[in-house]
Amino acid sequence: MSLSLFIPTINELSSLLVLSHASNGGSVLLSRNSKIWNNLSAKSIINAYHPEPHARIIQTSLLELCKSGDGCKLGAFITISLLRSFHRHYGEVHPKITDKVKRAVNVAVNAVPRYDSNKDTLKEIGLQSELDEESVDKISEAIYLAGSLSSHVSLEKWEGNGCEVVETESFHASLRVHHDKEAYLKGPMFALFSRPVFEIDHILNAMEYMGSFEGRPLVIIAPMVGGKALQAIKMNNHKGTLEVYACDAPRVIWGKGWLDDFASFTGATVVDQKYEKFSPEFYGSAINTVLNYSEMIVDPYDDHVDKTADRVDELLREAETCPHPHTQDLLRKRANALNGTLVRLRVGGTTEAEARWRRGLAEKALISMMDAKVNGYVKGAIPTLYNIETGNEYLDRALKAPFKVVCHNLGTAENDSSVWDIKELYEPFPVGRLIELIDKSISIATTIGSVGHVIRSKR
Repeated sequence: MSLSLFIPTINELSSLLVLSHASNGGSVLLSRNSKIWNNLSAKSIINAYHPEPHARIIQTSLLELCKSGDGCKLGAFITISLLRSFHRHYGEVHPKITDKVKRAVNVAVNAVPRYDSNKDTLKEIGLQSELDEESVDKISEAIYLAGSLSSHVSLEKWEGNGCEVVETESFHASLRVHHDKEAYLKGPMFALFSRPVFEIDHILNAMEYMGSFEGRPLVIIAPMVGGKALQAIKMNNHKGTLEVYACDAPRVIWGKGWLDDFASFTGATVVDQKYEKFSPEFYGSAINTVLNYSEMIVDPYDDHVDKTADRVDELLREAETCPHPHTQDLLRKRANALNGTLVRLRVGGTTEAEARWRRGLAEKALISMMDAKVNGYVKGAIPTLYNIETGNEYLDRALKAPFKVVCHNLGTAENDSSVWDIKELYEPFPVGRLIELIDKSISIATTIGSVGHVIRSKR
């Protein structure tokens, strides 16, 4: 199929993004709810744009670039430049062309320079999120306090104003939480199942025994929770009879061993036998638990500490005798997760709206600063992209596109040396995010370029 169907959308979005990018670009106004919004982010511009139905893939794909942090406009310009090149030279994309571009990506990624971050660099990166200097200092403190692999930084709500940093012995896990809102649980109980939970009968006993625990919430964790069981949990919460939450254990990463690790931290017993054999002594418990979409943070009771320490020793002994390096590394990571500390970055505001806004900025800053701490940084994303040479004309042209936009907005030629004197071009940028932008942009462009047909649905 010809790319011509997508070109009008590509051109219009490009014009809007160019206007709002870099010096002297201009402005884009959005009229919404009788208000005029200016100084829009790339995400806001792309989200507000209304493409033709067949071209929504362009909008959806570019919004994917905005999910993981800064540099959305850079990624959009790379994507758009590639699509324009494909259309200009071929009208459509042959697999041989996309294969060559994909191979060139590895060259581009390997050509990205890396500089080690210090506190000053991290602060400079954090301030780019438009968060206040004091809060950025707190985030930097949290990152350096975490330091090792056995620690984790958690972003949490706070009733106070601003930011505070607290270090605690807590268990953190990335997993799927079947709940659409952040939940703070006091004194929760845990029911752990080694088998997937799909039927109501699978969890009936675990829920029935909760009547003896005076209204404490229940967290059900299994390799997978779904079907009628999940429906029953959601219906139960809607009626308010019992507060129940369901989570899918991080099975892919850790295997069944994760459930045993978590059981030691909470004093629970993993139910391996038939579901109807569940009994009250199988429950685990904790002081507090935070469930936040894709993560869980658990504050333990003191009487579970000894059991957890024994589990850590067991994992480390197993790692020493294991002949496989990958398994050794996995066992040590599991031990670190049990033995580590949690650095809690608490963010609040004078009003709920201000608190949400501040947490959004803090999350953006934290992601960028953590990336720079772990992976290093580049001295300016735009100059770095411009100086990468892969030998592939399409990709090389695309990587230079953000710099060309700057020149366009300044009214200068690309070879005008004065452009390189602009201080803002050299702001530090996280390496991990830059590599992600390159990879995602090329993936989006080659995917859209290879679309064979669009079905125009009435729905």
